[in-house]
Amino acid sequence: MDFHANELSERPEDFLNLERASNNLHQRMKETLKPIEYKVYKYLYMENREEGQIGKLLGFKTNEKGRRAGYRTLKTIKDIIFFKAKAAVYNNQVDF
Repeated sequence: MDFHANELSERPEDFLNLERASNNLHQRMKETLKPIEYKVYKYLYMENREEGQIGKLLGFKTNEKGRRAGYRTLKTIKDIIFFKAKAAVYNNQVDF
């Protein structure tokens, strides 16, 4: 009886495969996002770079002292990425 309970609680479909899920999401984002949005997505979420680095890499500038390069543009792009990723997950376009 103990083995039966253990088998039921450890079925493969009960586990989330994070590697497969992230690969599916990355592929979906590549198809959905515009090229500049995908570059920011790749740098932020796949390569784990900081926003200041991304702004410099993409050639963004700022006119305000104490602000990192492209902070406002990056914020807008991050909002777009979040909206499109959330829509893909809610619409079951990403397999988990």
